[in-house]
Amino acid sequence: MKLKEELSMQTEMEELKSIVNKTFSIDILKRCRKRELVDARRVFSKILRERGYTLITIAKYLKKDHSTVINLMNSVDTILKTDRMLLEKYIICRDAFLDGREAAVSRIKGRNLFMKVARLETEIEKMLLERENVLILKEKYTRLEKIINLINSRLHAGEEALLERKLYLLLNGKTLQS
Repeated sequence: MKLKEELSMQTEMEELKSIVNKTFSIDILKRCRKRELVDARRVFSKILRERGYTLITIAKYLKKDHSTVINLMNSVDTILKTDRMLLEKYIICRDAFLDGREAAVSRIKGRNLFMKVARLETEIEKMLLERENVLILKEKYTRLEKIINLINSRLHAGEEALLERKLYLLLNGKTLQS
């Protein structure tokens, strides 16, 4: 049973490696520390970690120390929030890899599952707050939409300061002077 599970894991890792290599047009096992290669390893590690693979298993496959994988995992979420291109590649790889596979939750056990659920609940709460803030901003600026569109269509680059001064004078009841 253990051998069968190890073969299954090896097959999954090979398949994911192929997907990541194709998406990033590189070989994640190449010994190099270029940003694109490290980003590909981040994506590879994140997807496997989400599937319940241990840091040591991922590290052995990448022929790296487990502390390298810890480093990759510590930075991946922050980078995905700021690097849209990497996020798109991650989603492409994850979706291609997970197509037709069982949910990762069934592979996560005990405390790790509890921690994962707690993190997801926190993320959901943050997203709900963020959504609420966006809706408030949208409501606030909806009434100014026509003015914003007019300014956007007619204002030439470099004229922003002049328009700002004129609006300030107009809104404060002063007469307009160039």
